[in-house]
Amino acid sequence: MSADLRDYLAIRAEESKRKFASDGGLRIDRNELAERLVGSEGYLADYPDGLKRAEIKSLYDSYLAAYIHGYRYDAIDEKTMKLLPAVKQQYTNFIGQHPETKTAQVVKAYLDILNQNNDVVYNPGVKGESILGSPKSNVSEFWDGLEERAGRLFDTKK
Repeated sequence: MSADLRDYLAIRAEESKRKFASDGGLRIDRNELAERLVGSEGYLADYPDGLKRAEIKSLYDSYLAAYIHGYRYDAIDEKTMKLLPAVKQQYTNFIGQHPETKTAQVVKAYLDILNQNNDVVYNPGVKGESILGSPKSNVSEFWDGLEERAGRLFDTKK
């Protein structure tokens, strides 16, 4: 079996053992999700022409979206609309632990936006309807462009 397929199967086995999301909710914590991001990024970096590249890239995109904004209710202080300090620290730790990764570049860019906003992620909601309102405009733009940003990082046609 090729190294490409062996590494692919290792990633898929981990996902099969414990899916990161199901029934519209996340099933693993941020730290485990961070490690899965690193693993899938490793595959993409090691096998730019890998047989399962498209599948792993899709999984990476899903992991990245969940890591950046998939923990909405577990990551936000609903009184201040700010990112919880523990979540921000986890992002900072990720950058420190994996500074050479493309994912660290994305997380760093996200932290830069959060710092511009004094960690405020959401506008307040409408009283009686929702505690959380829409994301701040620069946060929303970042989230909307996340997959494209990740695609540029892994573009093999440079």
